Amino acid sequence: MLLTIEPQRIEISTTQEGVDCGVVLGKILRRLKETPLTAVGLNVAYSRIMSDENPLPGISALPSAVGGERVTRRIVGLTFDIEENVSNSIGLEQLDRLAKAHGNAERKDSDVESLIAWSESFSDSIALLLNRLKAAWQIEVTSTNTSSDTPPQ
Repeated sequence: MLLTIEPQRIEISTTQEGVDCGVVLGKILRRLKETPLTAVGLNVAYSRIMSDENPLPGISALPSAVGGERVTRRIVGLTFDIEENVSNSIGLEQLDRLAKAHGNAERKDSDVESLIAWSESFSDSIALLLNRLKAAWQIEVTSTNTSSDTPPQ
């Protein structure tokens, strides 16, 4: 687990499965209740090498050339408004044979208790993002990288 603290943000990241960055973030925010906050976010990232036998439908449908010029990178993204002040975004990117899928969940709020409670339920948000990634891009996820960050005002 990596903890980064800057004047405008706190970031916790890990590549270990089963480690819940939200619980750690919740503990930090409980100690810093007087710190003005504007949002809490969660990011998950997955990557794999693409093969001809196992293409990504969401990316493969995009052109490989436009106007005679070869496309070197393709990106597709979707955003969902979950509830007031809460959004999810998912994306898919291809750079040659490397495919990356990512998800982001964000809650904008200035109520510290609300943001703490939301960060402590990150495991639910990760499951939702994973399901959205699988359903939208028709992919199986292998390696993960998860991080949470809090941008103070």
